[in-house]
Amino acid sequence: MNVDRLWKGTGIISLGFGIYSILVAAMIIAFETVAFSILFALFFIAFGIIYIIAGISFLKKGKYGTFIFFGMFGSTFWWSSGLPWFIWPMVVMPIVILVLFILVFVLSQINKES
Repeated sequence: MNVDRLWKGTGIISLGFGIYSILVAAMIIAFETVAFSILFALFFIAFGIIYIIAGISFLKKGKYGTFIFFGMFGSTFWWSSGLPWFIWPMVVMPIVILVLFILVFVLSQINKES
């Protein structure tokens, strides 16, 4: 597998997930007025910022891709049943992006050594 293509793919997925998180936060703020929903929106904005920074860093092959680990630890907060449909990507996508990040890291190390 081409490492450069995997870098770009991981960066685009991370950037897209960050934008999704911020859009969902904006929708929660716009259509919900309960204080608990605002708490959800703040978590979504935090995830969005983390993943946008990581995505841009991946696209430029920078050093901030490790922000994905912070997002992964935060995603375990959402594990429960009865979640609304728009929260499930907050559980699944950090795991997918983390697996891609680990794959990029391992393949980069293999290519560097050979």
